[in-house]
Formats: sequence, C-alpha cells, structure tokens
Amino acid sequence: MLNRRFIGEIEPDPEAPALDPAEQLALPQQTCNVTPRGATEELTPIELTANAAREASIARHLTQLRHEVPAGHVINDDDFWFLTENDDTDQLIDEHLAQFDTLEDTRRITAEPKDFVKPILFTLLGLAVVAAVFSYFVFFSGGFVTVPDLIGLTTPQATEQLEEAGLTVGRVLEQENANVAPGVVLAQDPRVDRSVPRGSPVTLTVARESRETQVPDLTGLTPEEAREILTANRLVLEEVVTYDPIVPDGEILGQLPLGDSYVPAGSTVAVLVVKGSPTVPVPMPRVMGLSANDAETVLVDAGFTPLVYFGSAPFGRIDEVVIQTPSTGTLIMPGSPVQYLVSRGSSTTDVAVPNVVGMRVESATIEIENAGFEVVTYLYVDSETPQGVVVAQMPIARDALIKAGESVGLLISNGSDNRATVPDVLGMTQLEAYDELRTQGFRPVTVTLPTMVLEGVVRQQFPRGGTESFIGLPVLLYTAELDE
Repeated sequence: MLNRRFIGEIEPDPEAPALDPAEQLALPQQTCNVTPRGATEELTPIELTANAAREASIARHLTQLRHEVPAGHVINDDDFWFLTENDDTDQLIDEHLAQFDTLEDTRRITAEPKDFVKPILFTLLGLAVVAAVFSYFVFFSGGFVTVPDLIGLTTPQATEQLEEAGLTVGRVLEQENANVAPGVVLAQDPRVDRSVPRGSPVTLTVARESRETQVPDLTGLTPEEAREILTANRLVLEEVVTYDPIVPDGEILGQLPLGDSYVPAGSTVAVLVVKGSPTVPVPMPRVMGLSANDAETVLVDAGFTPLVYFGSAPFGRIDEVVIQTPSTGTLIMPGSPVQYLVSRGSSTTDVAVPNVVGMRVESATIEIENAGFEVVTYLYVDSETPQGVVVAQMPIARDALIKAGESVGLLISNGSDNRATVPDVLGMTQLEAYDELRTQGFRPVTVTLPTMVLEGVVRQQFPRGGTESFIGLPVLLYTAELDE
C-alpha cells in the first residue's frame, strides 16, 4: 500500500532485476518507489500488490492524479487501501481505476482512507464505556431517585431529607435575607421532583443573617406572643399602656414601627397594650418622695402622662418629688397629665411664680410671660371646671421657686369632653412633635432606635394624624435621620 505522502509518482525500483515480458506477467507483485513531488529524500520502498502488467496503468493514473490534485494536498492515512494484499487484487485495482477514470474530481478517492475506521472504533469504545457506567448506576447503584422539597427547612433538616432520599449535600451558598431566619433553605438545585442518579449532590442556598429585619404585624396579639415573634426576628419589645373602649384588655392596639417596615436588627418595637376603658376614672398614684425617674415609671405604668419640673422648695429632700398634682387618690381619667416637682434644695436666686389657677388660659399666659417665664399648656378633662380655664399649675404659686426664664406648666380644662383630634406630626423634628402633641393633650412616646437620632424627623406615628382619640393617651413616634 502507499504511505501517507503528497501525491507522487510511482517509478520502477532501479535495483529490481530486469525481466522479459513473460516473466513480468508471471510476477504477482512489483517493487516500486513512491517519490513525493518536491521531495529530495528517497522514501522507503513500498510494495504494490499488483502484477507487473498493471504497473504502467497505475503509474499513469497516479500521474494524472498528481496533476489534478493541487500542490500541497495531503493524502490521509493509508490512502489507496484497496491496493493492499488481497487475493482479488486485480479486481480491486480494476474497480478503482474504473472509478478513477470516471470521477471528475479525482481528489474524492481520498475520501475513502483506511484510517477513518480508527476514530470510529475509538468513538464506539467510548460510548461503550459510558453505557457501562450508566448501566452501573442504573442497575447496581440503585438507579434514579426523586429530589425532595427542601425549601423552608433548616440546613440540618435538609441534610437529613437528602440522606433519606439517597442524595448528598453539594455546595451550600448563602444569601442575605431579612424575612427568613439564618440557615433556612431558600433555593435548591436540582429543583424539587427532578429525577437524578442516586448519590447525586444537591446545591442549597440558605438565608444569611441580614443587617436589617422586617417588622411583623403584632396587632391583636398579647405581649407574650409579640415578644416571642419579635425575638425570632431579632427585635425588642417595649410595652406602652393605653386605653380603648372596644379592644379587649391585654391585646395590642397598635405598634411602631408599622408592620412590614424594615429596620436595623436589634431595634425596639413599641406596642400599645390596652389596659381598660378610657372613660372609666382611675385613682391617682402617690409619687411623693420618689426620684424623678421612679416617679415617671410609676405614672407611665399606670397609664398617665408624667410632667416633671425642678425648683427650690423649703420642704422635702433634694432630688425627690415634693409636690404632685393631682393629689394622691384623686379619680382622674386614664392618660391624664400629672405634674410633679423635684426639689433642687433652697435657693436665694429663684423667684416665685404667680398664681393663675381659675383664670382663662389667655389671661394666665400673659401674666406668666410678664413675670419672665415660659408657658406650656396641657389639656385636662375636668367636668367641674369650664372649658379653657386653668385647673392646675406647676410650680404651685408661693410653694416653690424656679429660675427666671424656666417653664411653667398649666393644665387647661377641656370640660367633660375627653376626646380630641390627634395632630399630624410627620416631618416634624422630635421636639416640635412633642410640643404639638402635648398641647393637644396627648402623650408622645418615641420608639428608641439602636442609635438614637434626636435631630431626626418623624417618619411614622400611631395613631395617625387626624384620628379621633382620647385626651392623655399615648401617641407613638418613629424618627429617622434628616434627609441630606
């Protein structure tokens, strides 16, 4: 057969013995050299399985091929494979030469290289190996299994489910999520109900702790239920007493931040817990002799609005409450403002406050301001005092002294009407909102952020502005940083 070479000519071997025609016809094969066109080295002799009578014909056709195939054309491995040893050599050569004479493009004879069998054999061998591995998994490794649903499970639970299904945990990816507890599966690959070979890995995407968390809606729950839910969401509960004529005692009436809000983890969620009806008077607790902070705690827990003042007094101990109004045991409406004075000791520079109890609020304000003090008014429900008249003041005239320029608090009767409209304080600073709410008779309560922003503006409030509520009840405020 011919080597892999460029198209060349077949020349008689110069070392072959000279034979007469009769001997040539008797020869079963002829030894020849193949010399590629342009080559200078002599190639290894090859044997053409052809009788001598066919040599000239073969040479002629190969010479024709040399001229018709462009220079540089490479003949594939073992071209002219049909010229190898075979009992029907002459017939094969005749068939080849017949095709060779009739083909317009003589290069097509190279489309039948012997080496095309090799890649096919390797391909078939590879397919056989793949089939064997596939058969092993199917028949010896348990075949295919169905991927279970892992969404919503914890990582240990998902691992257990996969092991029971004959699968393994592959890569575990993390994704920040404020709505799902850390470690809970958010996604899986392959998806649920897919059929995969037993032992296949399943990639899990689990929730990672977020810097923010979503506030759940706590309305209608008890404080105990709310605390459990908030703890799971990395939030802190703060209870604020309120009153409502409809909502049962012990239930949460409202909250701030509002449900579905996103806040930094660790934030406080204040809830209004109903303690009774706002129309049933309750007794005033005693705060005399307590510190300012202790008095505030007692009053807040009882559902009142504490209003603290500091001044000099000739009685009582320093840093303790020496005056309170209303007095202990007085029946007052829930949420009512309660004023108390904490002693700073005696002073020679403090001045007395004029007595304005019983005066109309307009006249009382003028008189106090003319005395060099600031005036802060608060609505107070008192069915026995006409609306707009001063019911009480702090400090009480002649009983205590304060420094010039300090504030004097006035409780102004709202008559028997214990309802008022909650002002809209959204967008106000915290101090502005406090003044507005207190003037209308409400108790502002700011929800504490992890880092308090005192100069921030109010972003949320409950009850919202324009709502009818009862005088003295708390209004929750949620502040955020000022816009740049």
